Amino acid sequence: MLKRIVFFLLLATPFSGMAQLVTVQDSVQFLLDTTIHIMQQKALYADKVDWPKLRKELKEETANVKTVAEAGFAFTRLYNALSDVHGAFYYKDTMFRSTGTIRNVHKINSVTDVELRKGPKIIAYMLEPDIAFIRIPVIIAQDSASVVNLANRINDSVMSMLQNKPKGLIIDLRLNQGGNMYPMVAGLRSIYNEGIVSETYTYEVKQNESKVFFRNDSLISDYFRIKLKAYLRYPDLPVAVLIGPATASAGECTAASLTFRSKSILIGEESMGLTNGNDGFMIMPQAGFNLAVDVLKDGKGKILLDCVKPDIVVEGGDNYEQLKEDKKVRVATEWIRKQ
Repeated sequence: MLKRIVFFLLLATPFSGMAQLVTVQDSVQFLLDTTIHIMQQKALYADKVDWPKLRKELKEETANVKTVAEAGFAFTRLYNALSDVHGAFYYKDTMFRSTGTIRNVHKINSVTDVELRKGPKIIAYMLEPDIAFIRIPVIIAQDSASVVNLANRINDSVMSMLQNKPKGLIIDLRLNQGGNMYPMVAGLRSIYNEGIVSETYTYEVKQNESKVFFRNDSLISDYFRIKLKAYLRYPDLPVAVLIGPATASAGECTAASLTFRSKSILIGEESMGLTNGNDGFMIMPQAGFNLAVDVLKDGKGKILLDCVKPDIVVEGGDNYEQLKEDKKVRVATEWIRKQ
């Protein structure tokens, strides 16, 4: 998600002052020193680490390594110390990350796994004459033009369905494993009121908050301003949001964003458990890392330290090909009809 809830999107932040590196040891120590310096300043739980002690141990343990890859254990230890299972250090084509487990990834069922392998697709249509449905998958777009284009694609689909004046909308995020949350939320403009639609909390500056909000036809954040071609006004439309253990990162952010609406409900299973936002840092052309720097708040002000939890629990019963036979979709449809 990357800075602030833009999950799995790497934003280059060059680190200046790089000296001429001559030996492998120079490279290892430079990468280690630089990474520790940034982590100490930016990491979500930086204040829980004994940095002088950890730095000394890692410098000693990497004193005789012959390749950067051999020093990979040091970067893994840094992520373990921060309890950061979302971030990762990259060197050439090698990645080092925490050995910790992601909360609910093991709960992804075989039906969902098969569907994920088919690749991301935006699907939107009238499930019933009075029930609209949209599936929003992972969106990796980084450049502004692509972000705006995808936001408007989602927005066009939503507006087309809203013109049928449905009783409610089902938003399926069960296959959304992250990327960039901004086009996802921007594309849903028609169902939001003006104002704040997402909020995060960072320990970089104690109790510092970062907000995302709508102003007229634009979604505004610290990193993107997404302008839509047009939008409708359905802020009171009942919206059922489907989530599950494959809902991750930016998908979790989008689910949390929808709790800022008064008539939204989350249905399904707990999300994967990557509700913190990553920032990316490029150290040199071959090396960089991303790092958990903040954590989500929901529409009630609750800090989501572990995952997004459903209001109505529905386990299993996923049927992505025959949605009318899908257990979660059926519950969502019933809830909408009762509103």
